[in-house]
Amino acid sequence: MNNLKLLHRYSGIYGISAIQKELLKTIKNSGVVKLNDISSEFNLSTGEARSFLYALLHKGFLKADLNNDDLTNNPKLWFSV
Repeated sequence: MNNLKLLHRYSGIYGISAIQKELLKTIKNSGVVKLNDISSEFNLSTGEARSFLYALLHKGFLKADLNNDDLTNNPKLWFSV
């Protein structure tokens, strides 16, 4: 239920920013990544990384194992399109 609440929180963000395009490119080239690794690589706070990545997750550009991974921690994410 917490995962769904988090995704709903980021559902109102429309469009894809330049940083999100870069994140998608990096994740597509890397395969499976962890949120904290992306945060460190792009010098983003955890909150900023969550905002960018969970909006992309909500739009269907990224995937996560919502049944077994807790989005409030350090979830694995991968490119879905």
